[in-house]
Amino acid sequence: MNTETANHQATKDQLAIKTAEYDAKINELAAANNTIKNLNATLKYAEEKVKQADKLVAELEKEFKRLIKKWRKMEWLFF
Repeated sequence: MNTETANHQATKDQLAIKTAEYDAKINELAAANNTIKNLNATLKYAEEKVKQADKLVAELEKEFKRLIKKWRKMEWLFF
């Protein structure tokens, strides 16, 4: 094997190593991207549940105020 062929083979080997490293990084980034997408979907779901909970709390507060007002009107019957 002459020097030029050896250099060409060494360059080819280095390129193969770098390509494998690059492919591994691409796979790692793709996995990270999927994780981010899943976390974003989970966050969106949680935010929607928080909105629903806030609405329910507001409805309960309104109902409690109504019942307290009603109870105060009836209070004179007992005392």
